[in-house]
Amino acid sequence: MKTLRIDEIGRLTGGRVAGDGSIPIRGAAALEEAGPGDVSFLASARYTEAAARTRASAVLVPMEWAGRSPAALIRVANPDAAFARVVEALLPPVRRPEPGVHPSACVAEDVALGCDVSVGPQCVLEAG
Repeated sequence: MKTLRIDEIGRLTGGRVAGDGSIPIRGAAALEEAGPGDVSFLASARYTEAAARTRASAVLVPMEWAGRSPAALIRVANPDAAFARVVEALLPPVRRPEPGVHPSACVAEDVALGCDVSVGPQCVLEAG
């Protein structure tokens, strides 16, 4: 996963940061499961107690939320959408392998491979 500072997450989501914006965020998790270095979100007031107990470093909350949390708060218009955007930014881009057969792969002569297929190292494709 990539690392983003809390203030960078605030800019990414159009949010307002309350707390230390310099803390690095490396992961994302639910309020109850989050730990230091994680971002979480609160989309419903029913999770107010979980936000008060979370170990997350940052929590995305609605603009008008008046609860308390030990985490830095990032006030956003839509916590669900903001969380999805942050998770997407934290994940590395998916790279597709180059099409072809690796020299160490064993592919039977009667195997028909489709277009743009990649057969990786040490793979075995048997006859039939």
